[in-house]
Amino acid sequence: LKLPDWIFKRVEETGCRGFMEWGFTSTTTDQHIALEYAGYKEQKPFPTVLRIVTSSVDRPACVAELSQYPSEREYIFPPCTYLEPLRDSRAIQPVKDEDGNIVGVVEVVDVRVNINTKSLTVEELEARKKNLHLDSFRFAIAEVER
Repeated sequence: LKLPDWIFKRVEETGCRGFMEWGFTSTTTDQHIALEYAGYKEQKPFPTVLRIVTSSVDRPACVAELSQYPSEREYIFPPCTYLEPLRDSRAIQPVKDEDGNIVGVVEVVDVRVNINTKSLTVEELEARKKNLHLDSFRFAIAEVER
């Protein structure tokens, strides 16, 4: 995956750069797993790894115990997580095997994440939907009773 150049340029009208990930973002703390998913072994064009910088507020959820592959140490960021490349964060790095031989290269991009803390939980969304249906039902009954 080659990230487009506009992601790294600050947009003048908003002062922001980066992109919003609309779905869940699956990550790992295991560098070897991240490199495998980047596709350097398959010689995919532009293998890229995002190296994520987190804060005490913007942390992913560990789902290793729920994962089909618990050894991958998987962490999930929620939908609408914003990823902002850090300044001068792009670097081409060699990938070495156990013997120290270079077996490929990947682009590593350092990004800071901002989690959408205003998004509702599934339970909150279900409660809203239930209340919407109940309010509609009550309104329909009141109309019939008139």
